[in-house]
Amino acid sequence: MGTVDSAQHKYRNIWAVKVRGSLQDAKQLSFKHGFVYDKHIEWFMQQKEKSYQLLSPRFNDLLFKEQWYLTRPQNPTFNITSVWPTYTGIRILVAVVDDGVDGNHPELSSNYNPAVSRDYVDNDPIPVPKHGTVSGHGNNCAGVIAGVANNNLCGVGIAYNAQIAGLEKSENTVQSKSFQT
Repeated sequence: MGTVDSAQHKYRNIWAVKVRGSLQDAKQLSFKHGFVYDKHIEWFMQQKEKSYQLLSPRFNDLLFKEQWYLTRPQNPTFNITSVWPTYTGIRILVAVVDDGVDGNHPELSSNYNPAVSRDYVDNDPIPVPKHGTVSGHGNNCAGVIAGVANNNLCGVGIAYNAQIAGLEKSENTVQSKSFQT
């Protein structure tokens, strides 16, 4: 698919189409312009190529540049960084239901909310397995969601000012053999 440059836009050789009228009208229009008829078409517009400028703040977190899903120049991302100038997760509480969340982990401790965290396996308020260590999956999920920013550690959470609640619902005692050779 090619592109055509205009004064302000790059137009792609791709169209989105919506046709109002009867089924016969849509078929006639499709035939007249050499389109392939699709009964679901209700409108059309030539698609413009869009470019995005990442407006993310600067972070001192050592692994931030490796978080490809947040910052990937010239490629698709979750487009989270575009909202960071105005929204970072403040006043949001996210519960991570997993094999535990270590509220003392330095990447999570500032955003960890112990008052709403719970271990449903051992029936106690600390969502850490009784053997005392979290396998990592719950912590990894919590870090992707709300890892603390600008602490010179790891990376940055998608909503780096959100609070995290850990809810342990299972212990990671079963290991998959699918990744072993």
